[in-house]
Amino acid sequence: MHSALYQGFVTHLRRQAPAHQFRYPMFMLYLDLDELDPFFRTSPLWSRERFNWASFHREDYLRPDIPDLKQAVSAEIERQTGQTFSGRVCLLGHLRYLGICFNPATFYFCFEGDQLKYVVTEVTNTPWQEKHTYVLTEAELQRSEDTEKRFHVSPFLDMDLQYRWRIPAPDQSANISIRCLRNGDTVFTALLELERMAATRHNLNRILFKFPLVTLKTISGIYWQALKLWLKGARFYHHPNIHEDPSS
Repeated sequence: MHSALYQGFVTHLRRQAPAHQFRYPMFMLYLDLDELDPFFRTSPLWSRERFNWASFHREDYLRPDIPDLKQAVSAEIERQTGQTFSGRVCLLGHLRYLGICFNPATFYFCFEGDQLKYVVTEVTNTPWQEKHTYVLTEAELQRSEDTEKRFHVSPFLDMDLQYRWRIPAPDQSANISIRCLRNGDTVFTALLELERMAATRHNLNRILFKFPLVTLKTISGIYWQALKLWLKGARFYHHPNIHEDPSS
């Protein structure tokens, strides 16, 4: 089975004044969308489309108007690139945990055979609960091309920025970095540093006891760190309301 757990740390580093950083332990699920049935038979604490300690609900993810999530990812690739895709798709993100789902970023790794062809990144902001997707092609991933910021996420970062993505396919580890640049200088970096764990019943149950409300912790952590930045005097940028995205 390609599906697995990844456990480690998320780190945010703000380099522009006022400087700020934090590091939290966390886990994420790596879910092959062709393995939904066997995966959710592994543990009674994990399920699909019904309340559980951990539960997958189609409506929580990209383009819920399309019933099949894998087809939704393919449709988004075609919408943004004009290319068709019919390979394997693996989601790296969060499910609902005790009914609460929040994904600051969900990554969809899109493979043809063993070759990573696209990464679709679905970003969600809070408290607006808006979504925006960025599609990176194989060539863009290899060249680490900069992408214009097109979506308001943090009120402490303006829109006149570029993203520089480093998103290799997960293997024994998942190491992702997203840098925000202004005129070539890094002003903010988000890092995921995670190690793979097999999706056995024991591991699936144990991770829930270790991180019982990981999504609630993510939400509360965002607001706690925002309060710290505000108290440090960081400039506040209001929602510009300039984006248009049919995948929202």
